[in-house]
Amino acid sequence: MESPLAALRLTRARNRLNFRLLFANPFKRTRDDPFKCNRGPAANKRRNAVSYVDTQADAADVGGTRQRWSSEDSDTTAIPSKQEQQAEAAQEKRALELLTSRLPPAISTLDFDCLSMADQDLRARVTDMFAALNLFQIFHIEKEIFSAFLLELSSRYILQDKFHTFKHAVDVCQFCFVILTRYKAKLLLRDIDVLILLISCLAHDIGHPGVSNAFLIMTQDPLALRYNDKSVLENHHAFEALQMLKDSWFNVLKHLDPDQMREARTGIISTILATDLAKQKGILRKVSSRLVAGPWSRDSNEDRLLLMRLIIKASDVSNATRPWEISKMWSDLIVTEFLDQRAKEIALGICSSVPIGERSDQCRMASGFCDFVVRPIFECLCGILPGCKESLDSMEHNYILWGVDEPFSPASPVSPAARGFSRSWSLQE
Repeated sequence: MESPLAALRLTRARNRLNFRLLFANPFKRTRDDPFKCNRGPAANKRRNAVSYVDTQADAADVGGTRQRWSSEDSDTTAIPSKQEQQAEAAQEKRALELLTSRLPPAISTLDFDCLSMADQDLRARVTDMFAALNLFQIFHIEKEIFSAFLLELSSRYILQDKFHTFKHAVDVCQFCFVILTRYKAKLLLRDIDVLILLISCLAHDIGHPGVSNAFLIMTQDPLALRYNDKSVLENHHAFEALQMLKDSWFNVLKHLDPDQMREARTGIISTILATDLAKQKGILRKVSSRLVAGPWSRDSNEDRLLLMRLIIKASDVSNATRPWEISKMWSDLIVTEFLDQRAKEIALGICSSVPIGERSDQCRMASGFCDFVVRPIFECLCGILPGCKESLDSMEHNYILWGVDEPFSPASPVSPAARGFSRSWSLQE
């Protein structure tokens, strides 16, 4: 009978032999090699992309050299041919068309009316959007965590009966959903981009105090001091969003791998900061230059991020493109918020930074907003997504109904409130 000491020596000898074989040629491990190691998240993504070559005949097909290796040990993956890429794109287009045809009108049309819904119904509609895009399955988002996330998010929108409320956040998210599906932006983005966009839309005004960046800067508010007068509110919203997502009770991103998490964090910050109106000219200039260069590419990181920033900007001002009755109600709310800020500025004895002096200036303010903000954004977006012309046409219809005979011009003799609009706009640009 073999002694325990002899058995131990034999085991050690086998282990030394296995390790010598392992490090002598690490790319020739068998399928059931017990020492196969994981090379990190990047390798996990490529798992099963390339199969083992198990026979000499198979080895001959790849150049006569036996290459027994798995995707976990490879730093490269097979690049699809042009025909395969075209077939995949056609399949995705057909799938999106099928999805769009089956979407309920409650979440897929321009006449989505957040203002008539209770917060509970709004949260249900957001859940429907995520489910329609299969985001719960793709990113393993638990329904309980998502419900808690929405409930906490709505509670952090502190304003009531104003413009920058949770209703506005859902309104922006729904219009983004329309762009992704009805206007087919999803074909130019990956699933992770879609997730980033929708979360950014929901969180882009979280914790909004009901006053503008200019007001915070002039009053030397602690937020302005913290962010050095640069995109004060937008930085605050991004911080609040990411801070909330750190809490395990609300972290809908917790099943992302480290690479995806870094990308999500970068994307959320970039897209929320893009909602600053002061950044509009720079973003639109980049889009215009890119359109001249050639077709938009889904394979380009720069193209995808630029499109995401343009989509969230369009969604943020989409209330001007809603049917007239809905658009007018949103305009009434922003006027109320502006007049409240103006009252605070008068009480503090500081220069007014709002584009309106009294409610009778609403028509001119709304038409100026269309001229300088909404129309340029949607004209750029139409260059990438022609279907967006539907929204642009709706905005033009509302523009006529505002009853302004001539487009707003900074050089024209207008009311002090309209001049305020011109002054604040030039400061932002």
